[in-house]
Amino acid sequence: MANILEFGFEGRVYPVNPGAGDILGLHAYPGLEEVPETPELVIGVLPREMTAGLMRRCTEKDVSQAIIPGAGFSDAGVEGRRL
Repeated sequence: MANILEFGFEGRVYPVNPGAGDILGLHAYPGLEEVPETPELVIGVLPREMTAGLMRRCTEKDVSQAIIPGAGFSDAGVEGRRL
């Protein structure tokens, strides 16, 4: 998020973190559901166990694009491949 802000992105940025009040001076929303508009893009950095839930919430909110830098899936054995 620091890079997005530092390198001049001019769109709206909505940080989401259930445990944060503010992140880098921006109000942090406790969940995607509370973001006041549909984001064009969600970048989700979260544990693999939470990824499917985030993708469901993106679908419910009509988010058309998501970037999920993932680890712990097919590279982490049978359970990771299943997820």
